[in-house]
Amino acid sequence: MSADIVYTVYIALLLVTALLAAWIATVAWRRRHAPAALPLAITLVGATWWSLSFALELLPVFEPTRLFWFKLMFAGVVVVPAGFLAFALQFSGFGHRATRTVLLLLAIEPARAARCSASLSRFGRRRP
Repeated sequence: MSADIVYTVYIALLLVTALLAAWIATVAWRRRHAPAALPLAITLVGATWWSLSFALELLPVFEPTRLFWFKLMFAGVVVVPAGFLAFALQFSGFGHRATRTVLLLLAIEPARAARCSASLSRFGRRRP
């Protein structure tokens, strides 16, 4: 197999993963009153965002477009671990430990990552 075919298959698998995660997130959202359904939906939305933006980053386009999708990818990357922790706590019966304070502390990492990814725009530029 040539490298282009493997590359294309990899992008296709990322897109299928994004579609599957979005579908399961939709099902979980419809059943959000069930235990741990809401954190599962949030986690899967993050996974969808991550897979989709990574697939779009890998497409052969101009470098500014690739950098744009690279920066947007981190929104999904940082949501998945925090969402999965909230899902695991609720699913295992320790949902009472996921207080507002804990959830606010878990939101610090995504906020900092968003700030850092916004500062990535200065990299890759040449000085005049």
